[in-house]
Amino acid sequence: MILVLGVGIVGKAVIEYYLNKNQKVCFFDDQVKHLSDYPDVAFFDLREQEQWNKIELVIASPGFALQHDIIQEAIRRHISITNDIGLFLAQKRRGLNIGITGTNGKSTVCALLKYVLGNRAEIGGNFGVSPLNFQDVDFYIIELSSYQLELLEVEDLHDLEIGVIVNIYPNHLIRHGSFEDYSAAKCRILSAKNKFLGHCPLFQEPGWDLPKATIASKLPASKLFEKEEYQYAWGLIELILDVLNIDKNEAREKAASYEALPFRQQIIRTEPVVVINDSKSSNSIAVKQALKSVKDAIVWIAGGIDHSDWFDFDEYKNKIQKAFIYGTTSQELIDMCMKTGIKYEVFNDLQELTPKALDFCIENKIDLLFSPGYASFDQFKNFEDRGTKFNHYVDIYFKNIGL
Repeated sequence: MILVLGVGIVGKAVIEYYLNKNQKVCFFDDQVKHLSDYPDVAFFDLREQEQWNKIELVIASPGFALQHDIIQEAIRRHISITNDIGLFLAQKRRGLNIGITGTNGKSTVCALLKYVLGNRAEIGGNFGVSPLNFQDVDFYIIELSSYQLELLEVEDLHDLEIGVIVNIYPNHLIRHGSFEDYSAAKCRILSAKNKFLGHCPLFQEPGWDLPKATIASKLPASKLFEKEEYQYAWGLIELILDVLNIDKNEAREKAASYEALPFRQQIIRTEPVVVINDSKSSNSIAVKQALKSVKDAIVWIAGGIDHSDWFDFDEYKNKIQKAFIYGTTSQELIDMCMKTGIKYEVFNDLQELTPKALDFCIENKIDLLFSPGYASFDQFKNFEDRGTKFNHYVDIYFKNIGL
């Protein structure tokens, strides 16, 4: 019997995959005990130890850490563990597999590559679609998080034609325990046949002797590619296109009409003040990129869960007139603000904070940047949920004041 951990997008795709193969499946989820869409798929009760004797394979969703009791018990019993990515790669479909990971910007590189390749490519993985649902195409673009990579065997990753690490900065340290373990998870993707690195200070250190993205002499003709992060993203795209033997001039022309993904320094309002939604920002590096992109000082909303590294934030303090702080990370941000001399206020949650920040912005005629710098899981499902709710709070505020 197959044990599926988690019944979100990944779990449901795995359940359907095995039901179509007429194999028996059970599931475990911390929040769900019954699946109305799959009434024959039973809940796996941890208290009934004899059930373990029936389990042949465990398929884990990204939300299940290696430290989870079920995964640890499977390891103790020498039961194989993988995820939907591993199942997909084992199918050895006819198209070429392209794996892309990184701390910041991996979704952008994936989406930009898909835009250039068009209908010849499918995109999924951490991008929000299980590869098990891919159609047969020439190229499979798989965004890979550290959570997904840590469950994949090196032999699985040999089936990647291309493996890309956009960058590596400290992130998800509560889950992984250390930057070294987080980096090791990311580096598993280097088992691919062709390996490329993006632009990152870490990659300048000895030992990272792999092809690295540079700013191309010709860039797609749009304002988006005036930003440094998009220039290096395009450098990675050109390295990939060389392997795929695709004309870079045609790709460059097509990329000129590419539009950024939502919640990446997205301007959601321009009057009476500019409001920027950068909910995707989950670490200090992403915040710095957002601050670089604004010309004048702004009000900054930040907070969430996990840890971020603010040790060299002094050079950005003049870009911030005031910080509005929320989340379980409040004390870490307070300490940073006190050290750098940034004025701040602290609130319980984003909903309470947003109208207060907007009041301050309008009164002082200053723009607002929502760039949290932390993971979202203390108060939201994910960064998309966080970004959507922030937009909603902003809309409510301006409706209430008649704008």
